[in-house]
Amino acid sequence: MNIKTSTYAFLFDLRQYEYLLQEKEKYSTLEERQRAEKYTSPGAERKILSYMIRRIVLSILLDCDPLDIKYKYNKNGKPFDEEDRIFFNVSQRDNWLGLLLDFQDEVGVDIEIVKNIPKFNAFLSSYLSPKEKKIVIKQEGYMREYTAHAFWSMKESYLKAIGVGLSYDMKKIEFHSQFIEEKKSVFYTWIKDRVELDNAFSMQVVFKEDDRVIYCFTKYNESYFEGRADSNESLIDFCNPQLTKKDVFNHINKMIIKEGQ
Repeated sequence: MNIKTSTYAFLFDLRQYEYLLQEKEKYSTLEERQRAEKYTSPGAERKILSYMIRRIVLSILLDCDPLDIKYKYNKNGKPFDEEDRIFFNVSQRDNWLGLLLDFQDEVGVDIEIVKNIPKFNAFLSSYLSPKEKKIVIKQEGYMREYTAHAFWSMKESYLKAIGVGLSYDMKKIEFHSQFIEEKKSVFYTWIKDRVELDNAFSMQVVFKEDDRVIYCFTKYNESYFEGRADSNESLIDFCNPQLTKKDVFNHINKMIIKEGQ
């Protein structure tokens, strides 16, 4: 398998990786540890685990030591591999960490935990287009909040893929839908400023209903659209607590969005 022709989406339950906290110096830099210490517990532990897991998986795919990986940042703070060997993006909410990697295309990922949204109507008016708002309002029961969170997650992963900060007016990005009622992994087509972007982006949304987690990942290439799938197999639910090279490759061999599909 040529690992450089696929996109890899990992979803980690950080509670499975607390043993790594005993080896902070091995898998994180002093700067990362100091940054994590600014959070209150358990947020500090989750943050340092997210830094460590990112380094471990990147080092496995790049065949190098975790501490040899250096980052550079764009003007909006998005991190990149300093040597431009791989694209990656992370999102962390509570105990969940999403990690998306691709050797060819820009990527963005977002995780949301479905919960009550304060000032729900104001949220819809601030971030959703009129069409999207109508889609949310017509949902019943808990599906209203699932749908609202899904729209937010799609927009955030898209903005992260193109390297733009969240100050961008999200109402200018509108998603077509088939839609979310079935709550399965599906691709979406969307428009930005009334221009179809289907040729440049692929996006997938995955629902983990048992944990009320929405996981959205986007890949971006200006010149082509690489392929679509319609299957939950595109998500690795990676909860094996042994982050070894063998385990990582066993999981990525199952997956996802391969070139030419």
